[in-house]
Amino acid sequence: EFGSNVSALRCANIDCFGLMFPENPLNFNSTWICRDCDQKMSAKQRKAVVSGIEAIIHEVLYERPRMILKFVKKDLMTLIPEENYMMLEMKFRIISYFGRTEGVFFP
Repeated sequence: EFGSNVSALRCANIDCFGLMFPENPLNFNSTWICRDCDQKMSAKQRKAVVSGIEAIIHEVLYERPRMILKFVKKDLMTLIPEENYMMLEMKFRIISYFGRTEGVFFP
């Protein structure tokens, strides 16, 4: 990833604020490990976590843009880092919604 954190997840350990990455980034079925506390997660567990996050995101996409923004700031930030591909997609959607709405300005 060259430091991009595009696929990183927040650590599964509730007491840690680190990020989890695959031990072997070239192996799709690699164990994921936190760089701060060494908490591990199997590839199967990671897939379940990502599927759950994607399901929540899919539901939120049908909300009003301001509700989506609130969800991103309050809830999604606790699950994935700002650079994660799902977060980037949500930010893009928010910008798209507001960018196509006349009369919406931000200071």
